[in-house]
Amino acid sequence: GAGRIEGKSSDTGGWRLSAQYLKHDSSARESGDDSFDAWDEQLARLRWDHQLTERNNLTITGHYFHSEMENEYPDNTPYPPYSQIGLEEVEFRTASFQTIWTRESSPTAGSKFGLYFTHFEREEYLLRELNNIIDLDFQHHFKAHPNHAFIWGGMFRYIHDNMRGQPTMTFIPDSNNDRVYGAFLQDDWSVIPRRLNLTLGGKWEYRENTGDQWQPSARVAWTPNQTSTWWGSVARAVRVPSRINRHIQMDMSILPPGAMFPNSPATSLSMVGSEDMLPEELIAYETGFRFKARHNLSLDLALFINEYDQLRVLEMGAPQPHPIHDPPTMMIPMVVSNGPGGRTQGGELSVNWKASKQAQLQLAYSNWDFKAAGSEPGQTNGMAGMTTPKHQVSLRGLFNPAPAWEADVWFRFTDELMADPRNVGDYSELDLRLSWGPAPAFDLVLGGRNLLNKDHQEFNYAGMADQPAWIRRSVYFEVKWNF
Repeated sequence: GAGRIEGKSSDTGGWRLSAQYLKHDSSARESGDDSFDAWDEQLARLRWDHQLTERNNLTITGHYFHSEMENEYPDNTPYPPYSQIGLEEVEFRTASFQTIWTRESSPTAGSKFGLYFTHFEREEYLLRELNNIIDLDFQHHFKAHPNHAFIWGGMFRYIHDNMRGQPTMTFIPDSNNDRVYGAFLQDDWSVIPRRLNLTLGGKWEYRENTGDQWQPSARVAWTPNQTSTWWGSVARAVRVPSRINRHIQMDMSILPPGAMFPNSPATSLSMVGSEDMLPEELIAYETGFRFKARHNLSLDLALFINEYDQLRVLEMGAPQPHPIHDPPTMMIPMVVSNGPGGRTQGGELSVNWKASKQAQLQLAYSNWDFKAAGSEPGQTNGMAGMTTPKHQVSLRGLFNPAPAWEADVWFRFTDELMADPRNVGDYSELDLRLSWGPAPAFDLVLGGRNLLNKDHQEFNYAGMADQPAWIRRSVYFEVKWNF
């Protein structure tokens, strides 16, 4: 359920308070039994807006989130039974606060300053995580020329975390501080007004562990007439190593004595983070075409090629004594490091047809493919785990069959996932939603999700479980009352 109330705090200010509660039952196993992944969450938001002066505005927002989730985790121990699946309740808490001040100094210029604070907690058997994040953000936009619109800004982020784990999953060190500095500049250049537009930009970030990172971008759009637009872009992006990539030590599985060779001790296959890992790099190329065939019929086509480099891999190291286990075991480290690159490519096509005032149809198709560069012996390439379907089709119909009535019909097809260790088959599904508003402020909604099959599989795993979860058919009912 959800609710929202709002009011005015003054002639130039107002507030809004909203709350939401969601509860989701477990998904299913292929056998029909319940999977251990039920969850519930509570969310509350408070927002206050105030116009300080004619050109100055202030927005203050508070947010609280709490969730509990059933989870299956790998319970690895240096003693019998060594590796098994454990059951636990995972708890999340998030509280955040943000203040945004905006000033319009002229019709073509203005500034925005933001201060943000976020506190995050996660408690589970293997790990207790605490995070505090402070963000400062500044932006300024102006027009130096009628054909040039500039926007520039800077940011600072401070992150403090504490990760307290178990002997089979720990972070070294368990507490860490990160500081991020950044700046950006973008010029939106109208080369030929209403015909040719060029956007040039760049972003700089600095972190102590990765140094300077530059991320330039360029985008061009050509509109030869009122019904069509051609566009293209190229950009560089990076993914900096996470706390897990740098500092984790986690036993992925523990083999019993004698499993590696006769008289071998219990052996742990362990993921080990590395401070030497470099940022993963991406060069993204995109192009597309938008065509408005009629006033009620439009088509969008987008094509992309993404070139990756320095992708994350797990590289097998030499066996060594485990530094934590008691009783002692042998460890085969799988060190997080950089490996070869790879490529993804594909496209998306969408058609929107407003057949009448009472009917609208939306058709979408996407194609996605990837090719990973060859890994070195003993490496597991990060691209190998990508699980995006090669083909996806969506057909949606929005209807108003009668006054106060709305109907939403959504059919979708998802191709199989070719993912290790087991494939996930393709599936087709149908969602229906029927809404009736007997009064302007009152709505009754009846809907169904995944109606074509009793259940279907979408992903390989439910958390870290050995058995995949299946999504069940469901029916829901909503009552909406605005007052």
